Amino acid sequence: MSPPNKYEKAHFIETVPVHDESDSKPSHPLVDHSLDSKPNSHQQLSNDLERLQQRDMVLQRHMKRLNFVIRLFSTLMSGYCLGSMLYALITYNNTKNVMLSNGQHPWSPTTVLWPTYLVLATAALTLLMNIITMCLYFKGSAAADRADNISGYIGIALAGVNAVVWAVNAGLFKMANTGNDLWGWSCSPAADALKDEVNGILNFNSLCQVQTGTWIVTIAKTAMYLIMFAIYVVMLSLWINGRRMMRRKEQLMATQAY
Repeated sequence: MSPPNKYEKAHFIETVPVHDESDSKPSHPLVDHSLDSKPNSHQQLSNDLERLQQRDMVLQRHMKRLNFVIRLFSTLMSGYCLGSMLYALITYNNTKNVMLSNGQHPWSPTTVLWPTYLVLATAALTLLMNIITMCLYFKGSAAADRADNISGYIGIALAGVNAVVWAVNAGLFKMANTGNDLWGWSCSPAADALKDEVNGILNFNSLCQVQTGTWIVTIAKTAMYLIMFAIYVVMLSLWINGRRMMRRKEQLMATQAY
């Protein structure tokens, strides 16, 4: 066979494939090669960090609004419980020594007052705490931020404790309704039988309705704090995950800077 002429040799050399060294890099489906470009990946991480910070700010705003709404409703409910218990105690103290025509007093001779005092003390303490926090909200943004930070740090614990405390109050207040407490006696048939005797002195029907409303409010406060506890848990988990992702991306950005 004759050797190739110079034209065939040139054609042969031109058709030899040229291998690019960049093509020899092994690829893996789990490797993101977009990070090989530092400017683009750095910009992407910066955008991700900005989005995480914006989400963090949104969560904080929602927490502030949630805290304010919960505090407001809790203040109103606690005020109602405090007022109703004071009304029942004052009425009892003003009429416990009244002598009726049959020679008896309008109240049970074995009246127990601890259920009323229990709800009264719990409502007064909750009302005081809520009023202080609400005053901080209206005092200024710095004070409101401090209140929100304190509530954010221990908000879950406070919500859980409040739920337990008001659940115990509702249970004990109902359990003590045996007829010898102020609520039970006001709603008893014995009190209805004395309606004509005590007319103009005290109103057992009004006392019964007010204290029944107090028991309903204690249940509502328990449910409200349970819902608040669940919301706190969800929002705190989102906040923790966001912070973890933010720290991870900051580490990647610091690594790419070198």
